[in-house]
Order: sequence, then C-alpha cells, then structure tokens
Amino acid sequence: MKKGKPVEKKSSKDDKDSLKIGEVFGGPENLLKMADIFKDPDNFLDSNEFKNYTYAFAKSSSYNNAALMVIQYKSKGKVDRVREEGFIYLDIASNAIVKIESKGSYSIPTLVRPVLFVMGIGVENPTFKSSISFQQVNDRWYPNAMQFNMNIQVEKKRMFSKNDNSSFDIEGVLAINKLKTSNSTPVETAKRYTTKKRPEQQVFNDLKLNWSEINVIK
Repeated sequence: MKKGKPVEKKSSKDDKDSLKIGEVFGGPENLLKMADIFKDPDNFLDSNEFKNYTYAFAKSSSYNNAALMVIQYKSKGKVDRVREEGFIYLDIASNAIVKIESKGSYSIPTLVRPVLFVMGIGVENPTFKSSISFQQVNDRWYPNAMQFNMNIQVEKKRMFSKNDNSSFDIEGVLAINKLKTSNSTPVETAKRYTTKKRPEQQVFNDLKLNWSEINVIK
C-alpha cells in the first residue's frame, strides 16, 4: 500500500499569539533575548515598526561622566498585544545604546480568554517593567545587566463561596560578572542554552565557585 505524505499542521495567527504568553512571562530565554538588540530587536527599535510609536527627546543624562542623549518612546495603542513606553539612552560620542528602560502591559490573547472563563479564572492584563544596560570595554559595548519584572492578578471564581484573589510577581535578573574579549572560545555544544531542557539541568559550575565567594544584594 502506498503511503501518503504526512499532513502538516498549520498554526493559525491566534495559536501563535497564545504562545507569546510564555515569552513575555520571563524565563532565561527572555533575558537572553533582551541582550541581543540587533538580531531580534524590540518593536520600538525596529524601523519597520516606527510608525506605531511616538518618539521625543527627554532630559539628558550621563554615564561615567559621558553625556547621554535620552529618547522617550510610547506605543500608539497596542503593538503585538503590548502597550508600552520607556526611555532609550544613547552615548553621544559613539551613538551606542547604553541603556533601555521599558514598562507597560500585555493583553491576554483572545483565544485564551474563553479557556480561562470555562476554568473559572479571571486574569487582568499583566503589567511589566524591564531594563537592560550595557558596559564599554575597549571602545566596544557589551551587555551588562538585564532585569525583567511582571505582575499578574488572578481571580479564581467560585459559585457558592468567596472568590480567591492572588497576585503573582515574576522577577528575572541576569548580570554579566566578567567579560572575556580576547582569546575567547565558543561555548561547548552540550552547554549551550536550550528551551528543550529545564533550567536546573543547564547550570554548570565551571569556575568551581561556592556561596561564600558570591555576594548577593537585594
């Protein structure tokens, strides 16, 4: 019997939108994505999306005694289900972006809302704040620290008793402690980050550090 070709499953636009929730909710992949503003820039940095934002000069600032130009941006309504605003800090001498601050809210996809309704769950549009800063080494700029915070208000609706209200705060921080700009070697394939494995399976103590050598400030 002749075998036919396997049927390919096509994802609708709503399916794709529903998957974006995981990306916005944080996680290591989200922090790593924030660090690369060239290969996968945020919409407000994408020239194809400039028409969806307003830009204006804000009060100037400084970094290590260097003058910075500050540009304030704000979305015109929702862009890819995100309504946001923030500041872009530019080094005047090199035109490099040295810091980005953002805040806003994320709309729950329409496809997801009926599912939540059937489950008796009400979710307000999550709010978020994020920032990324860069550091200058040998006249070049590299990622320094990424931070992502999100708040989600959830209500569990009950028929014969008081509804349960919960507030979830999600925080992700990634700081670059040390940069090696010369004689660097590629990361081993087995140690490269992948979303297919759990985060705890991808932590390697190559420097043989212990807690007494690590300072954490909250």
